[in-house]
Amino acid sequence: MRKIAVVLILLLLFAVGCNQTENQEDPASESGTTAVEEETTEPDSEDASLADTKEDSEEATEDTDTTQAPVRIAGMKGATSMGMAMLLDQAEKGEAGQAYETAVYTAADDIMPRLLQGELDIAALPVNAASILWNKSSGGIQVIAVNTLGVLEVLEKGDQIASLADLEGQTVYMTGQGTVPEYSLRALMEQAGVSFDNVQIEWKSEPTEITTLLATEDEAICVLPQPFATVALQKVEGLEKKLDFTDLWDETMDAGQFVTGVFVARTEFVESQEEAVRVFLSDYQKSVEEVKASPAPAAEVIGELGIVDAALAEKAIPAMHLVSLQGEEMQQAVEGFLGALHETNPESVGGNLPDETFYFK
Repeated sequence: MRKIAVVLILLLLFAVGCNQTENQEDPASESGTTAVEEETTEPDSEDASLADTKEDSEEATEDTDTTQAPVRIAGMKGATSMGMAMLLDQAEKGEAGQAYETAVYTAADDIMPRLLQGELDIAALPVNAASILWNKSSGGIQVIAVNTLGVLEVLEKGDQIASLADLEGQTVYMTGQGTVPEYSLRALMEQAGVSFDNVQIEWKSEPTEITTLLATEDEAICVLPQPFATVALQKVEGLEKKLDFTDLWDETMDAGQFVTGVFVARTEFVESQEEAVRVFLSDYQKSVEEVKASPAPAAEVIGELGIVDAALAEKAIPAMHLVSLQGEEMQQAVEGFLGALHETNPESVGGNLPDETFYFK
């Protein structure tokens, strides 16, 4: 009986020992699981370094990305864009001093709203249209260069005209009633002491209409702009150039020059991208010099761009008074011309003469 009791006691002790061993293993198992979870949530040191490097690289790229958007420039068909032809050509080939988006429009009315709406940065315009737009936009544009001086010429089939005074009592065919041709002729004649009212002006809608009339008359007088004057001189036998409005202005007027076309830029663009404006002016300077020095190849480009027929452009370029007036010289030329137009008809320049802020220097 005593032996049985001893055996039972030994078995009981053995069972208690086994149970304690199992309970000691459980915390070790949980602790191991927790350790694994903590290890997987910590980033690998090499992966973290690569991630940081990538982020730093992206930030550096953003900081050093100074790519400039193309400068959006526009010309017009006709005289005011002939001097910029080589610039437009180089821009299309990616050979200009900076990137450009280019366009050539038919008339100023196609360009002016695009400038106001911020769709263009720089454009060629008639000088009085630039003044009108400055007034309309409350100083929203600036003139940055003169590109073309006078393009008007007095042509005669006969031998009576040698000065402005000789126009008195004559019939003269002209286009441009109520625009710059009329106002500039009025200003010139008034300054020269000649009565505009004593000249019989027959206004025509198109230069080609005048050329047709000249061919049917034995004697006739007209005022035509280039390059249409060149066309008439080629087609009408006996027709000769007698007076040049650019020369007449220099001889007759007290201030300014006869200005036909200018380049304007949005004021906001000038203020934020002044260097781009100066690069454009440099590119244009090179372009107009090349056009004047090499009329034949330049004329081919002018024709390809649709500005003026190539054959006509080659013959007209020497008479076009293509220039690049900038800074003070530009301001003096434009101020004097606009002032004379304003005296003749304030509405021809938008009502008010532009102030100093109109001129980029």
